Amino acid sequence: MIKEGELTIIDSNTYSCVKIEDGVAHLRDVSVETGGRNKLVKVAECPYVENGKLIVPVKIKSPKYKGKTKVNLTRLLKEITHLTVSTKAKWFLAEWVETAVSNLVANAEESAKSLGHRRITEAHLYWLETNQIPVGHWPSNLEYLKEE
Repeated sequence: MIKEGELTIIDSNTYSCVKIEDGVAHLRDVSVETGGRNKLVKVAECPYVENGKLIVPVKIKSPKYKGKTKVNLTRLLKEITHLTVSTKAKWFLAEWVETAVSNLVANAEESAKSLGHRRITEAHLYWLETNQIPVGHWPSNLEYLKEE
């Protein structure tokens, strides 16, 4: 690992380690006489010289969060339960999800406008907790999807 006062080479430039603070090496480009900002590199990822050889640690890449905007309801149900789920129950859930999302976005829009914001962000959305819903049986839901 690099230490204060040692030299390192990054992208054909030579740097001197000015200080190490909170796991970050502050590197000064030795070719620049005065001024300029220090290059900040994580100590664990900073190249260093050991026994006359440049050691370049492998950079630790954390996987980027891949957001999604589609929900596969059938796949989700198969992961959650071992019971079969009727087609009408899937339709009912899809209708509920669509209604819940529509209501959350409408409320988020109102919140954003009231704050003078021009874009809805996740901070405007209310996290709808559904863990407190009682377990039961609601026969009235059977009538919801029947054709009139």
